[in-house]
Amino acid sequence: MVSRFGGDEFAILLLDVTDPATAGDLAARIGKVLAAPFSIKGHKVRITSSIGIALYSPDLAGPEAMMAEADLALYGAKDEGRNCYRFHSQDLDLEVHERVRVADELRVAVEQGELELYYQPQVELSTGRIIGLEALIRWNHKTRGLLAPASFIPIAERTGAILPLGHWVFEEACRQLKLWRDEGIAPPVLSVNVSGVQFKGSSDLDREIEASLTRWGVTPPISSSS
Repeated sequence: MVSRFGGDEFAILLLDVTDPATAGDLAARIGKVLAAPFSIKGHKVRITSSIGIALYSPDLAGPEAMMAEADLALYGAKDEGRNCYRFHSQDLDLEVHERVRVADELRVAVEQGELELYYQPQVELSTGRIIGLEALIRWNHKTRGLLAPASFIPIAERTGAILPLGHWVFEEACRQLKLWRDEGIAPPVLSVNVSGVQFKGSSDLDREIEASLTRWGVTPPISSSS
């Protein structure tokens, strides 16, 4: 729900927010849209936006108190140079900004080839024979070095970035399996981890898997696990 409070001030009521990052992501997207130039009578006009965010709490006295917190956060955004968003809680503000930053960087990482798959052997203990491989993702971050999944997968799951990331993983695993088969050294089974978030749209996941298998001309054995 969007309303205009006066001159250049608007309020947005966002319902069913279970994760503060949802509000932060919306604020970031609004800022990007408003930052694009507007054409007015042949002239390009650029504006900036300052956004304050307050989250509902049972401790709040009512809607007026919630608006007051949002106003305080808005003034904080203006004091920090405008063209940004801030939460009423400083700790929450830092946490959400970090999540949104990592999610944005992760989307770029998929596009710019910063992700890598490592293949861990699955060994039969009784014989020592390699019976398969498990694909494990790593992020070769341009400033933080090689990152393990624990440092970015939870954020990707919360922000939705896990969907394009998961698609890339399966596509890359199929491509590598095709290369190994062409060389006659393919493992019996190649396992790919799938996030539970991806299963929420299971029909889309099934179509993506089938498309990747067809595109690279590979057929099972390839398995997925959550």
